[in-house]
Amino acid sequence: MGPRARSAPTFLLLLLAGCASSSAHLPRVVTIEAGRRVRVTLSDAQGRMFAMQNLSSGSRNEVYRDPGATAQPKVVRDPDLQTLLDALADRGMFARATPQAPAEARAVIAVETPDRSWFWARPAVDPLRAADQQPGLREFDEARGYILAVYNSEMSFHAGTIDSFAPEVRKQIDDARKAPGAPATRTDK
Repeated sequence: MGPRARSAPTFLLLLLAGCASSSAHLPRVVTIEAGRRVRVTLSDAQGRMFAMQNLSSGSRNEVYRDPGATAQPKVVRDPDLQTLLDALADRGMFARATPQAPAEARAVIAVETPDRSWFWARPAVDPLRAADQQPGLREFDEARGYILAVYNSEMSFHAGTIDSFAPEVRKQIDDARKAPGAPATRTDK
């Protein structure tokens, strides 16, 4: 079964169980230090970005209300993010990393610390070769699955209003609210 067929909770359990049972054998390239921000992001071909940062680097309230954030990161407990970083190292993230993301990359995993950043772009797919015969492809896809598992297992409470949405989405929301049979909305504020 490939990484896309497993659910996020399943991947998280597999990641945590696998790492806990062999944590002494996992390579450690980045060590989270309390109070120093470590950020892990995954961007895909559709322009979506999934971002996480360690809890000790700032309160959830500070992170979720950051007006300058380019993505809405989720805050993850330091030990959970450390386990993810070790799993990424085990899959080859840091060995294959570049100092910046290639402009033509369709998917990129990034690890950012105050001192350094690593970028790992998904290798181009050769349609004439099986996925397991393409260097780095399977490892990248597994690492992406681990990131999404941790990301999807974490709750977030970002502040937002209808004005936070793009204009076309706001119009759809307003149209749905005004449609016949739509539930009544409160107008008293």
